[in-house]
Amino acid sequence: MMKHSMVGLLVGKYRIEAEIGRGAMGIVFKARDTVLGGFVALKILAEKLADDPEMLFRFEREGGAASALRHPNICNVFESGNWKGRPYFGMELLSGQALDERLKQGPIRAPQLTEIAIGATSALEAAHAIGVVHRDIKPAICF
Repeated sequence: MMKHSMVGLLVGKYRIEAEIGRGAMGIVFKARDTVLGGFVALKILAEKLADDPEMLFRFEREGGAASALRHPNICNVFESGNWKGRPYFGMELLSGQALDERLKQGPIRAPQLTEIAIGATSALEAAHAIGVVHRDIKPAICF
């Protein structure tokens, strides 16, 4: 990902180091926890949506729902906050390869593909069990 203008900024206790992704509602950064020293994935509502009450509600609902989920295939949400009128949440920073990037290398063997599919559907099942519907499923997920 290219360098983003927010790199170096302090959002709550997190110092932004790099942009690592974009979704329908927000931008995800790799950020350092300035208190504990570790790294998190910091998701912040896109600036252009900060004045939209519906998008604010959806983003905050997403953070609340994610923090309620405990599943090995769903990253943990550590905390949420508000920065300059934009909600954010700090999440577990996972390593791995995005599925869309892996697919560029060629076909995935059946056993690994089955493992990926079971992990993804298991996570979706856990979310659906508490009433959460994921609206942005794409192959740019890590496995």
